Amino acid sequence: MHLPLMRIVSRTGYAICLQALAWPVLLSAVLFAAALTIRLLYLRDLAGFPLFDFIPTSVDHFNFDRGALNFARGDWLASAPNITYSPLYKYFIGFLYWIFGRNFYWVYGIQFLMGSVAAVMVFWIGKRLFGPVAGLFAFIFFGFYGAEIIYEGVLLRAAFIAFWGIAAFYFLLWLESRPGPTLLVAATLALSLFFQGRPNTLLVLPFVCVFLSRQVFNQKTMGPVWRSWTIFWATLLVSFIPLLIQCYVANGRFVFFDASGPHTFISGNLTGYSGVGFQHELVEAYQRKNVLGYASNILYLLNQIAGDPVGFVLLYLRKLFFFFNEFEAPTNISIYLYGEHTSLSTFMLNRFSIVAALALVGLAAAIKNGKRIFLLYGFMLAMTFSVVLFLNESRYRVPAAPWYALMAGYGASCLVQWVAQRKLKSAAAGILTFFILLYAFQETSGLVRVRANDYGNLGAAYMHRNEEAKALEAFETARNLEPGSPYVRINLGNIYARRGQMENAGREFSEALKINPTLWEGWFNLGLAYLKIGLYQPALDSLASAQTLQPNHPGILTALGEAYRMSNRPGEAVEYLNRAAKLDPKPARPYFLLGLAYRDLKQYGESALFFKKALAQNPTLTAAQTELDRLAERGG
Repeated sequence: MHLPLMRIVSRTGYAICLQALAWPVLLSAVLFAAALTIRLLYLRDLAGFPLFDFIPTSVDHFNFDRGALNFARGDWLASAPNITYSPLYKYFIGFLYWIFGRNFYWVYGIQFLMGSVAAVMVFWIGKRLFGPVAGLFAFIFFGFYGAEIIYEGVLLRAAFIAFWGIAAFYFLLWLESRPGPTLLVAATLALSLFFQGRPNTLLVLPFVCVFLSRQVFNQKTMGPVWRSWTIFWATLLVSFIPLLIQCYVANGRFVFFDASGPHTFISGNLTGYSGVGFQHELVEAYQRKNVLGYASNILYLLNQIAGDPVGFVLLYLRKLFFFFNEFEAPTNISIYLYGEHTSLSTFMLNRFSIVAALALVGLAAAIKNGKRIFLLYGFMLAMTFSVVLFLNESRYRVPAAPWYALMAGYGASCLVQWVAQRKLKSAAAGILTFFILLYAFQETSGLVRVRANDYGNLGAAYMHRNEEAKALEAFETARNLEPGSPYVRINLGNIYARRGQMENAGREFSEALKINPTLWEGWFNLGLAYLKIGLYQPALDSLASAQTLQPNHPGILTALGEAYRMSNRPGEAVEYLNRAAKLDPKPARPYFLLGLAYRDLKQYGESALFFKKALAQNPTLTAAQTELDRLAERGG
């Protein structure tokens, strides 16, 4: 071949290769932009939501936030009030805090980027398994799934786990056609992070092993089978070591990433469980009679199955029903409450029942058509069981959603194909099945979309923003939803007190104590309310009750000291205020009140000393400086 002709052929081949490469890149960019656009628009709305950057102490993401902050400040254990949850996500957030500070625009923005990448991977997985139409449908079902997007904008693990599950599946799938040690290591590391995020995901491991054995490791390009298995298991187990060491040091015993398993497991395996959400009263009743642990839980479960097999079967039928149901069970957050504060709800796919119904149609079609998609079957089955085995909650279902989106994509593409090819019987059967399932998975009556606790957290966030009118509205809504909750009453009482409506505040605190007389917060807040309106003896009585329940609470001791001083009993005031200052020497108020008490006792030297201590803690405390000036004049 002449040299000019060779150059022409070479250039033509190069151009064809570039063109072949350009289309996937361009398509991926378009899909990524579509997924990211809706997320950034949602981020715009989320920034105006009071729970955007306020994290209540009662929710799980408070522990992730505290642990991440401590890690960013140099605490390698990422210590948090509750250390039972797998720490991987704390380290991920802590790394972002270390780089960007505690800036939620960056944190949520990066999680939205990860969600957008995951949506593109879902497309390519769907295209590879079922074709481009199915891939596009799967992209829509996952990329615009409302729960997925909302959990990407919260400090919870659901979307983080989903990302690593999709990445692991994507690499494993490509490993089948492009086997090699590098891709095997990448797939195994992604799988490891998937497992470390929440250990119930380990249920997919047997299916992964079968897939590798049958469809990857028997290919000559991987080399000897023993070498491939060595790479897989060594990578997986070695990558577990750092987090296992952290869990051992933090918990003082061996913990396989997450110590909250027994609590979650028993919560969803009591025959009285409704099948959806988390029911505190059931677990509390169980704990009054049983020890909470892995061995005791399994023994209890076996006895329960033997004693009431019908009840146990009915329990799991209820759990399966609510898994496929469109209801997004709230725990920690209510996605319905978040959805009320965004204009994008209409553009999100907020009905999981559509995905579930189409997925079951797609599953039937795939089995009938003999589709060789063992890995997808395995992930779909394992992730379903990983939820149903424990609790039906929206955040637990999110990591299972990608596999249903993929199968739903195939189901939707089959319906389109049957209609286009005029296979009327198949189309009619598929469409009818879809609508029957869609109707069956509708949200049932009596379910609570937004709980009193959700409105309570919203009210606390509004208080944090000093929006008292909106806080009051949220707390009143919470009380109307759950009038028997003492904590709701206390929250409402606090906002009444903050607004100067002391009679209303006292009423709410009293109602809280009628519901639960052992609630120290109720006695404490009732005492503060009496103190504010000058009823000192009732204040002393209420605060004494609070102190009986919490003997060493600095706030209670400080309030008691103030009440005794206002009752003209400065000697007793000094006793309680000194105890408060020793327990927590940082606040200025106990020192200031001690200065006043010693002034009342005419011990002016001691009085001046404590006013100076108060100023050292809070230089802007003008009242302390005024008292010091008066003492100086007296001394003069």
